[in-house]
Amino acid sequence: MLQETQLCIMSKNSCCVIDILLSDGKTMFERETPSQVQRRYRDAEVMKIDAAMAVIEELHIDKEPEEITEDSFMDAYEALPPLHSIYRGKNHTFMMSEFYSGNITSIYAMVGNRYFTFHDRSSLSHDEIIRKCRMHITNLQVAAECDCV
Repeated sequence: MLQETQLCIMSKNSCCVIDILLSDGKTMFERETPSQVQRRYRDAEVMKIDAAMAVIEELHIDKEPEEITEDSFMDAYEALPPLHSIYRGKNHTFMMSEFYSGNITSIYAMVGNRYFTFHDRSSLSHDEIIRKCRMHITNLQVAAECDCV
């Protein structure tokens, strides 16, 4: 069992943990030193496993929602039992019960008559999801007004 303080070697470019570093200074699977791993992965870094998982999660989060069709929204809603399905007024949010990576899952939102999806942490609340989608709508409107798109 891995401990949160266990050291690992991570590649941000590959967005993965390459190997676990054991107390003898060699990796668990390939039995290499960190410098040997760095010859194959130039961006390899030694860090605690919990820090590496946080970096991986952050790399998988979508900064902006993507607008989708109502059909795509409904297909996702009916694909698996949804997680945290919440209706409030004209808004509906849910998450996929199958996770993308760590605590990252696909999130879907209906905001009025518009539909969105993005990857983010499963701990986001309904209100945070709606806020993120509304901010995206506002950014699109501002960009369209100044002809920045």
